[in-house]
Amino acid sequence: MKLFVLLSVLLVSALVAANPVSVQDVQTREDRVVQSGSFDGWFSSTRRFGIQEDYVITAFTITRVSGVATWAQLDGGVGSNFVSIRVTQPFTIPLSPRYYFEYEIRGQPQTSTL
Repeated sequence: MKLFVLLSVLLVSALVAANPVSVQDVQTREDRVVQSGSFDGWFSSTRRFGIQEDYVITAFTITRVSGVATWAQLDGGVGSNFVSIRVTQPFTIPLSPRYYFEYEIRGQPQTSTL
């Protein structure tokens, strides 16, 4: 039994050494979702995408690839480090998103204005 435990520990150690943890990109994504429905047949979700605090967004694009949905920018965007959008779609059963969007956020380090 002790030999089995020892071999297991060695195997796990070898796997960890062979697959090192990758360092995340400087511009990390923070995705927050708030969802709601309405009685008039629409489903809405608010999403917030963020990058690192000492970076600012220089460009933001979002493209609807498929599905019936619209989007609107709520807050943030170019010049800040986050952008919030609201996606609205018809209320369907089962409650799962019926749209597909692609988005791209470009940023750069924030420059001091002193």
